Amino acid sequence: MTPEASPVLVIVTGPPAAGKTTLARRLARELRLPLVANDSIKERLYDHLGAGDEDRAWSSRLGAASFDLLFDHTRQLLLAGVSVLLEAYMYRAMSSPTLRAMVEEAGAHAVQVVLNTDPATSLARYEARALAGGRHPGHLDLVRAAEMRAAPPPPFEPLDLPGDCIEVDTTDFARVDYDAITERVRLAIRQVRGEQRRSG
Repeated sequence: MTPEASPVLVIVTGPPAAGKTTLARRLARELRLPLVANDSIKERLYDHLGAGDEDRAWSSRLGAASFDLLFDHTRQLLLAGVSVLLEAYMYRAMSSPTLRAMVEEAGAHAVQVVLNTDPATSLARYEARALAGGRHPGHLDLVRAAEMRAAPPPPFEPLDLPGDCIEVDTTDFARVDYDAITERVRLAIRQVRGEQRRSG
């Protein structure tokens, strides 16, 4: 693969209810990138294989399968030289090695957009979303909200990857400047491509 053909992997990640889906869809549209989103894959699996009827173990197995599909699809796009936007809630220790290997194999460049929210706000949003019942039942939002209240997740950390990392506080959605985030990602991509042209 020539330097000019090297793809860019834009990653939108962060804790639950941080606004990942909203931002990822906007970035994909504005930057004209294919979007590979974990929840979308997981919901298709629920539709075909069953939602599990509040079976936490079943939900976890489908969650693991959805990540395998998520990473495989992303890898195939990158290897074909296609830049892609990946959106998911990913743990640093679990996902970083896989993504790092993927980026290195494809000769790609990573741009992370890491959303973070005050833990109390994140829990309140997640519980409100669970009670509203608007999401696919396979997500078991009521079960997961109870788990989060009983044992709050650890502070979210950016992935351990080379490349740009843009951190955004989404505790107050009204103060999030989506246009500015889009321009920062666009600039990061332009800088990568400019460096590739100069090195080529």
